[in-house]
Amino acid sequence: MITWFQLWPVLLMPSAILSALAAIPTLMVGGRLLGGGPVREFYLNHFVLPLLPGDAAAALVGWFSSASAFHEWLLALAVSINLNALLLPLLYVLGVFIIRFSAWASKKDIQLKRESVR
Repeated sequence: MITWFQLWPVLLMPSAILSALAAIPTLMVGGRLLGGGPVREFYLNHFVLPLLPGDAAAALVGWFSSASAFHEWLLALAVSINLNALLLPLLYVLGVFIIRFSAWASKKDIQLKRESVR
């Protein structure tokens, strides 16, 4: 049977994946930039700037244009943690499903073993 102690990494998976996408180096593939820099800019443009008032958004864009890759990644990490928080209800339902399915499979296995012994 699976418990929440074994399943807690599932709750952190979206944050880990989204921050890893922002942390990888920027690569040029087929004339397109892929990887960290464009991902960090996407997070900024689609998740952070729409939520800020105009003056704060302009100040953040000014900071972002002169920030190091590490500081950009820290901002992307904050965005990924917030997105993970939004996904927690869905992840909780997924975890409950996994736990219940595991319990059902274990129970069914024991029942089949008991029937075969009889």
